[in-house]
Amino acid sequence: MDRFYQQGTDVSPPVPPVPGETGYPRAGVPGGASASVPGAYWFHMITESLRNLVLRPGMTPDHTNLNLVADAIESLVDQRAGNFTLDTGIADAYVIALDPVITANVGGMVVRFKAGNTCTGPSTLDAGAGPVPIVSNQGAAMQSGDIVSGSIITALYDATSGSFMITTQVPSQTSAMPPGIILSSACIQTPPRTLSADGGLLSRTGYANLWAAQHLAVTGDCSAASAVISNIDTTNMQAGWNVGGTYFPAGTTILSIDIAGPGGQLTVSANATGNGVGTAFEISPWGLGDGATTFNKPEVRNEFVRFADDGRGVNVGSILGSVHADSVGPHTHPTPIGGSAGGSSGFWGPSTDVSGPTDTGSNTGTETQPHHVVLHALVTY
Repeated sequence: MDRFYQQGTDVSPPVPPVPGETGYPRAGVPGGASASVPGAYWFHMITESLRNLVLRPGMTPDHTNLNLVADAIESLVDQRAGNFTLDTGIADAYVIALDPVITANVGGMVVRFKAGNTCTGPSTLDAGAGPVPIVSNQGAAMQSGDIVSGSIITALYDATSGSFMITTQVPSQTSAMPPGIILSSACIQTPPRTLSADGGLLSRTGYANLWAAQHLAVTGDCSAASAVISNIDTTNMQAGWNVGGTYFPAGTTILSIDIAGPGGQLTVSANATGNGVGTAFEISPWGLGDGATTFNKPEVRNEFVRFADDGRGVNVGSILGSVHADSVGPHTHPTPIGGSAGGSSGFWGPSTDVSGPTDTGSNTGTETQPHHVVLHALVTY
């Protein structure tokens, strides 16, 4: 189906006749009413209506293909109902081949496919017209585990955003707990939506929710050869936290918060290597990974967890993410001196003059610890 005539075509479409008539066609009556005259605009209406039907599912008009209108209708039905096929792509880059072939993504088009791989982060889908992003029904990029190998995915093409939106909620939307919660588990296998809290590296895009929960994204000003960051919102920050930014080396930490709140000021452990105004900074009590694409999970394996002091004043050094070595608080060991060979406890000897430390014995342990049971340390994402 296409604009094709034997002869007598024009370069521009005809306009509706004036005055024109609305009604049904009629046959002519000799000596009476004349027969209906369709005119050029009638042919134009029929041609364009059918041609647009061909264009709607992304097909190409072709005057030699007399099955094109039927194929277009079938394609539209498949797109609206969700044509089903198997994914032949790789993780994060899904590929499907529909029948009829999709040559253009059209708003409202629905596809269904069986995923061949589990996604590890932001992903794309090529339904025939090239890869476009796959997002949640709220428009968020895929996160690790949102698409699971073997699962059936139904996605609708959103022409406004140029992406396929999964029509049901994905795991990152339905997690029972927000990201960044430390849990203990007696399970042998890691439960869904959790990771080992082992300090390992994760992708900032693949685990975007956990990354957002673990760091503060702020801006500030810095000067070359200076350890001061000014015009920075220090709200919720703590001395000792890690600092990431263009002009500061890896391992930089906050030494002091000189001015608190919005428009505040920090002194950090390294000098800036350049001048920056409104420079982006990443502040976190946990590791910043490579400083660009990765970050570190909390490391809490084989640790006793203590709540942060948070202004109470009991232990001001207990800030989020800090690690404290073994210590024993002030105490005494009363040691009786004297007694008799036949009786009471204590040290017996010819003299009661004792100077220097008194050894009260030791055990063979390598650390001070209470009676305990061991569980896996996990973090939600």
